Amino acid sequence: MVPNLFIEAARAGRNAFWRYLLTFLLTGGFVLVSGVVVVLAAVLFSGSLDLGALPPALFLALNLLPFFFILGVLAAALPLLHGRPFFSLINPLARRFRWARFFLAGGLWLALSAASDLILALFQPGNYVFVFEPERLLPYLLVAVLLIPFQAAAEELLFRGYLAQGLGLAGGYWVAWLVPSLLFGLMHGANPEVDAYGALLTLPLYIIMGLVLGWITLRSEGLELAIAVPVAAKGRLL
Repeated sequence: MVPNLFIEAARAGRNAFWRYLLTFLLTGGFVLVSGVVVVLAAVLFSGSLDLGALPPALFLALNLLPFFFILGVLAAALPLLHGRPFFSLINPLARRFRWARFFLAGGLWLALSAASDLILALFQPGNYVFVFEPERLLPYLLVAVLLIPFQAAAEELLFRGYLAQGLGLAGGYWVAWLVPSLLFGLMHGANPEVDAYGALLTLPLYIIMGLVLGWITLRSEGLELAIAVPVAAKGRLL
């Protein structure tokens, strides 16, 4: 098999196992710290541990806080621990973010999602209710538009970038594709929709989505497409 340039980009840096282990330990530690911050913020603003009592925009912002810690750890670990630029996780070949691919993938996903919603609305109109509350919607929309791209980027950089490149050096293309996809799916096991619809239905869908995103990352040798799809998917859910 022809070497994949996205995986091979990691070979330019230092790749001892302890460096990856330390990065993941730091990531987990800072995510725990962010959880403490979320709890303290909930107590400060609502006087209780009930996050549901917070304003929706603040609730969303606090829930997205851990992903900024993930970005911070990766931004520091790549140059300091691995001796390679942070951008080698995104697109080591072009060395720039390919915005055309990002908007193409995001726009295509939104178009397909809109078409599916339109078809469902025609056949099941009772499932759709129009609600417009600008005082609640606009702050929430502002936070979502500003922060969700960072959340999606953090997930993709960690799984489809850092983990895939490290595993790819150790085990090759198939390991770089399959293992992060499986871990990505399992990571979403605590999501509320898993409780609502059951793990047997939801977790395979997450794993399949991980496989699709991993495939397009390795085929395009960059993360632009993989970042665009979850940004568009989450934007559609707003």
